[in-house]
Amino acid sequence: MDNLPDIIGVTLGLMIPLVPVLGFTLRFTLKPLIEAYARARSPMGEIPNLLARIRLLEAQVAALQPQLHAPVSTPASSELGEPMPRITSIERI
Repeated sequence: MDNLPDIIGVTLGLMIPLVPVLGFTLRFTLKPLIEAYARARSPMGEIPNLLARIRLLEAQVAALQPQLHAPVSTPASSELGEPMPRITSIERI
C-alpha cells in the first residue's frame, strides 16, 4: 500500500491521452445517429417528399386500373399453339 499514490498517478497519467481519443471516437460514432434522429424528428425532413411520391404512385396506379380490366382483343397463345387461360383476377402471394 506504500505505492498507492504511484499507481493512482500512473493511472491518471495514462488517462490524459485516452480522454481525447475516446471523445473523438464517440463524436464520429454518434454523429450519424444524431443526424438521423434529428432528420426524422424534423417536420421538413424526408417525410413530405415520401408522401408526395406515394401520392404520385397512387395516381399512376389509379390511371392504370382501367387497362387491367379492359378486354383483350386477341387471345394470346402459348408456344404449343393452345390458347392460354384468361386471367380473371389477380391473387396476392
